Amino acid sequence: MTNLDHIKAVIFDFDGTLAILNIDFDRMRKQVFELMKRFGIEEKWITERYLLEIIDEVCSLLRRKEPSNAEQFYQKACRILYEVELQAAEKSRLIPGVEEMLSSLREGGIKVGIITRNCEDAVRKVFPEIDACCDVFISRNSVKRVKPTPTTFRRQ
Repeated sequence: MTNLDHIKAVIFDFDGTLAILNIDFDRMRKQVFELMKRFGIEEKWITERYLLEIIDEVCSLLRRKEPSNAEQFYQKACRILYEVELQAAEKSRLIPGVEEMLSSLREGGIKVGIITRNCEDAVRKVFPEIDACCDVFISRNSVKRVKPTPTTFRRQ
């Protein structure tokens, strides 16, 4: 066995690493794009690929066209993500052995962090004991910019 004494901390992603969430990303994306159209933003104007970044890009476009609509769009888009994630959390589960593995790491003196682009409520629904199993938990609600942005660790 390899000597792991030099490891001081381990950081995990959540979805697909510690849990199976089965989020319907196609539905989420479709709803956000329908919302964009209601705000007068065409899909062809969007350069981003990932949904959170698309929402930010749309807000930026709206701020230039109609600033009062940017916040309204943002709130509605975030609500779509939240609802789809919470619905997925109802049918989601931790991967077997995750709690034991995290406890073992911590008992061995290794700090454990979990960082996710998912909303905190959905993660806590799947993993209610998360605070007891890790030293740091960062969801998208707790940062200004989501991972993999280098500024992720600057809290709001």
